[in-house]
Amino acid sequence: MTDQPANVRVETRDAVMTVTIERPEKRNALSRAVLAELAAAFTDGARDESLKAAVVTGAGDISFAAGGDLRDLEQVRTLKDAAAMAEGAKQAFETIRRFPVPVVAALNGDALGGGAELAVACDFRVFAHHARIGFVQGRLNISTAWGGGVDLMRLVGPAIGLRLLSMGKMIAGPDAPFAKVPNGIPGLETRLPLLFSEGVGAGRIELTKFVALTATNPARLYGLYPRKGTIAVGADADIAIWNPERQVTITNDLLHHDVDYTPYEGMTVTGWPEIVLSRGEVVVNDGQVLAAKGRGEFLSCERPTPALRGLRAGAPVT
Repeated sequence: MTDQPANVRVETRDAVMTVTIERPEKRNALSRAVLAELAAAFTDGARDESLKAAVVTGAGDISFAAGGDLRDLEQVRTLKDAAAMAEGAKQAFETIRRFPVPVVAALNGDALGGGAELAVACDFRVFAHHARIGFVQGRLNISTAWGGGVDLMRLVGPAIGLRLLSMGKMIAGPDAPFAKVPNGIPGLETRLPLLFSEGVGAGRIELTKFVALTATNPARLYGLYPRKGTIAVGADADIAIWNPERQVTITNDLLHHDVDYTPYEGMTVTGWPEIVLSRGEVVVNDGQVLAAKGRGEFLSCERPTPALRGLRAGAPVT
């Protein structure tokens, strides 16, 4: 890029965009100017369809990002100014969350407070051997203000997330819990019943829209239509037989995932799949899994890059 901003350096090589916070003398603190430059860098980068990945890191080897810039924060005197700063930071991080290719936080040093929020806004995190991460806001009697608390909960679940937020301790890279948990929260088995109950059942979407969102459009996005996503001669007979009136109260014991909780515990939904066929074979019957281990097949995705770009950029799905 030309006309590099003062606080952030952007380089692109081998289809990877690297964004470096260049304030080592300030421990790469996140001033309002830095946040604005991060937003501009990722907004510009999202237009580059040749990119395969992006990296966020800090200059030097001491700090990835040391949270908010205290000198800059001294100028935030009114409620209006505070709200504007928080909104600006959230918007900056949102450009990272919605970036069309994976974003890696390369923690060259410690990530504190807002710096930790920046790290969890990315898709992946890698740590230098000495790097640590800490949500230290609790020590200052403040909360996460830039969306990092929500990101953390999605990454590690509410139990671990709340513990990290309440402890306010620095955690060394090898001890950070991110590599031990899936990105997100458990919900694959409950996803369709929730969408049906709160969408179709609540009158928010039509039944045809439900089918498009859950079957037809994903198949088209990934180049698998008409083999998948439709009921037709020659297509795979992947069919869910749905009882639209069946009421089910979700509990973790009901589900088949290898997780010890569900965020939807105790929630009652209306509409539940009773029989599921895969390639014409009944693999689920009234909650009992009948599929033989290893019967799945790998299907090559014909159009992964355009599909992911469209989904992550927030393109409308009809």
